[in-house]
Order: sequence, then C-alpha cells, then structure tokens
Amino acid sequence: MSKIMDRLEKTMAAMQNAGTSTALGLKLKKAAIAAMMGGRGSDEWKSYMSLFAANEEQLARLTAPITAADPSWLPESRAYMIANAICGGDSTTQTGVKVEMDIDDNISDVPDGNIVEPGQPKPANGVERPFVIP
Repeated sequence: MSKIMDRLEKTMAAMQNAGTSTALGLKLKKAAIAAMMGGRGSDEWKSYMSLFAANEEQLARLTAPITAADPSWLPESRAYMIANAICGGDSTTQTGVKVEMDIDDNISDVPDGNIVEPGQPKPANGVERPFVIP
C-alpha cells in the first residue's frame, strides 16, 4: 500500500541517498520537463505523475481536469510536483515540497496493477512508469 505522499517522500529519500546530480535526478528532471511541455492531459504528464501513484484513483487525482468541486490547493500541488523536479532534479532533493498532505484524502492506497514498472506487461489502458524510483 502506498499513498501519493509516500511515493514523493520515497523519491526525496532516493535523491538524498544517491546525491543531487545523479542519473536519477536527471531522469526525474527530464520527465518533469516533458510533462510540463506536454501539459496536463498529455501522455508525458500521465507518465510523470505515474511515478507518484499506486493505482488509477491516485493517478486520476494527479491527472484529471480540475473541476469547481476540487480543492483550491490541488492545482498548486500538482504544479509543485513538476516544478520541484525541474529545479530540484539536479539542485535539491525536495520533490514533495509545497504538496498538500490532503492530496491523499479519500482515495485508496491499494495498488491495482494498472500502473506498472518499466519492462512489465502493461495492461490495456494501463500506464508504464518512465523509470523506477529505488
């Protein structure tokens, strides 16, 4: 079981353990730039956000269009998840800074098999993460 914040914290820990200008940091930065340039709704955005999701419900929290019913902090948290990696990919380790803890409220933390690691069989309509966060 894994929450979005758990995966962000795992990423920050991996960056701290590996150093700040490592291949992992550069992969994260490259994926975040592709997501930003592709925009929300793009395959690049979905691929990047899959790094922090354990299931489709979590991925939807990070990728679905913002509605009037969504909390005001959600767009900002999503933006920081990308911006922190672009800046932080080779300068800091704080990928989850300014992401609201509420991002995990009312969504499942049980993996559902539709988000897979690279090289695993991808289910129809599933998402393959761009790389593995150790």
